[in-house]
Amino acid sequence: MHSARTRSSIGLGFFAIAALFFAIVAIWLSTVSNTNTYLQQLNQGESQRQLVFAMRDAAHQRNLALFRMVALQDVFARDSEYLRFKESAGHFIAARQQLLEHYLTEDTVEHWHRLKPLIQHSETLQNAIVELIMEDNNAAALAVIEQEFIPTQRDVSQQLTNMLGSAREDIVAKLNSARDATQTHYHIILLLILLATSIGYLIAKTVLRRNDEAHNVLLRKNRQISAINTAISKPHTSLEEQVNIILRLGCELLSMDGGLLLEAHLNTPATVLDRYPKDLPPPIVNNQKLLNYLVKPSEKSAILVFDSTSSDCNSDLLSQALQESENTSLIATPLNTSKSTHHVVVFTRSKNVPLNTESTELLQLLGNKLAVLLDQQETLERLQDAKLAAETANKTKTAFLANITHELRTPLHRIIHHIESLYEKLAEQQQPECIADVNKIQESSQQLCALISNLLDVTQLESGNMVMNHQQLDIEALLRDTQNDLNPQVTQSNLQFDTYILNELGNMHCDADRIRQVIHNLLSFCGKLPQPSKISLTAWREPSPEGDWLYLEVKDTANGISKKQLNQLFKLNFTDSPEGDKKSIHQEIRLAITKKVCELLGGDILAESHPHQSTIFTICLPCHAQPHSGVVSATA
Repeated sequence: MHSARTRSSIGLGFFAIAALFFAIVAIWLSTVSNTNTYLQQLNQGESQRQLVFAMRDAAHQRNLALFRMVALQDVFARDSEYLRFKESAGHFIAARQQLLEHYLTEDTVEHWHRLKPLIQHSETLQNAIVELIMEDNNAAALAVIEQEFIPTQRDVSQQLTNMLGSAREDIVAKLNSARDATQTHYHIILLLILLATSIGYLIAKTVLRRNDEAHNVLLRKNRQISAINTAISKPHTSLEEQVNIILRLGCELLSMDGGLLLEAHLNTPATVLDRYPKDLPPPIVNNQKLLNYLVKPSEKSAILVFDSTSSDCNSDLLSQALQESENTSLIATPLNTSKSTHHVVVFTRSKNVPLNTESTELLQLLGNKLAVLLDQQETLERLQDAKLAAETANKTKTAFLANITHELRTPLHRIIHHIESLYEKLAEQQQPECIADVNKIQESSQQLCALISNLLDVTQLESGNMVMNHQQLDIEALLRDTQNDLNPQVTQSNLQFDTYILNELGNMHCDADRIRQVIHNLLSFCGKLPQPSKISLTAWREPSPEGDWLYLEVKDTANGISKKQLNQLFKLNFTDSPEGDKKSIHQEIRLAITKKVCELLGGDILAESHPHQSTIFTICLPCHAQPHSGVVSATA
């Protein structure tokens, strides 16, 4: 409400400034218009004065010409003066005519009425004097001039002078009036500018005050959010502790006595999930009517606020329930969780507390945090249940694989033994066709036996039951025995296999069978790459402050593998290669086991490939490794 009033006041202030601006413009335009009018009137008055001056000057020139005509005896000189007389008379008549037609104002009409008969009488006397002069009767003409013309001209000059004075006074009066009006307009404009400036200052002050208030509110909210996030983000804090921390912060920030987290299923009584403080007085906790009212879905508002200023439609019921619980102020909001149950967070106080918009926003923030925590709790419970089910299924699967592989290996070894005996009998009987078929059966049986052995290794790795038999061994002797074991297989595949020892290898404490297994698996993988012609095994030993390391590098001269295949090399993903060749499950399992065996031996294996050139595997093993403990997944 306060914010709405402030916006209305600012809007009215801007409207008033706009109105004052238009008033200033209107007054200024009126001043300019009045000034133009005064200037036109002054110009007209000045033109009138100029015409009166011209009439008086023409009359004076005409009188001089007339006096010269009386005084001159030369006829030609008299005629020249007569022409000047007529010319001056023409100027007088023209100025008089223009004055009467355009510039005779109300102020000079009275002067003109008094001047008009004098001019007429003066013109009559002038004509009579000119006739007497033309008749050479200068004495009579001089008598008329002295007795009648000079007094008449004196009256004409006086009236013209009075007319000039009246025009001058009129001009001065108009100038004073224009000055007074302009000053008045200027004062009004200054007053309006001052008023507009004052309104603008008040608006700016109000806006700045509102900005400061909004800034302070934002700072306060930021501090509240920071306090909430800091409190619930402490390490090793359980969800229950985080919920209780939020209730505690809500009580502190809202100035409340206690907080409750309520839960209710459909058409079931409300229960208290958590409270702060733990020793919250029992009246509100045990007031089931109040709790049921709070968890009831509200159609009016998502936030329920009750204090001395509230006017809720159900305030009588709520007020009665609060009185029974010895509380007078309450604020509550439902939580928007993914659970099917209905949750509400409630804060109460025994004394009346004014609750405003900021209180509801803070409550909404606390409610959102609690909703997230409850959803996290539900998600965690589901994940724990899913993890327990997955672990149970994995243990069942591992036990089944271990049992079935043991059950399969015994009859398979018997089959291989019988095939070898059959092969010897057929060789003695010299039956080449049967021998070829027996070779194929023997090869398939050995592959199946190797696959079953690999599956057994996988189950042992996943269950953590694979045992490393560490013992002192001669590395060079181990490599020579490995090469001797592989020579028949390499010869049969038409491959060239070389072993290089770069320095003194010495002895190491490790599992010899697992090292042979790793080398066999890598050489088998390289031998099955497209177009291999040569495979090399390079070994060297490097000293280190923590202990010496043995490095074994297996390199081929095949076409290499792609970067995508390289990233998936030690994982059981069973995907098709980009070239369209599906790798056998046997090779997938072997490489995964190779990676995990190296890790169990305390080392690692690295792979790099150059397309159309070669593939290089580098095995790193500590020479004094301790058996690795713990469960390692072969498919990780």
